[in-house]
Amino acid sequence: MKSIFDILEKIDEVNFRWLEATQDLQSAKSRIEQRQALSPSEYVIFDRSTQQLVAGPKSTLCCAVLPPKY
Repeated sequence: MKSIFDILEKIDEVNFRWLEATQDLQSAKSRIEQRQALSPSEYVIFDRSTQQLVAGPKSTLCCAVLPPKY
C-alpha cells in the first residue's frame, strides 16, 4: 500500500492547517519548497499510514496532528 503524505501549515504551537496531499515523500518536499517561495511559513509533512510527522521543524515534531476531515 502506498502512503499518502499530507502537507500542513503550522498555525501556532498545537494547530495546523491542511493544505494538500501527495502520493510520495519527495513530491511533498518539493511542494513545500514551492510554497515556501510563495508564502514563507512553517510546513510539515504527515504520513497517513504511520500517523507520524515525517518532515518539518524539530519543534513541531512533538505535537499531535490529526489528519484532515473529509
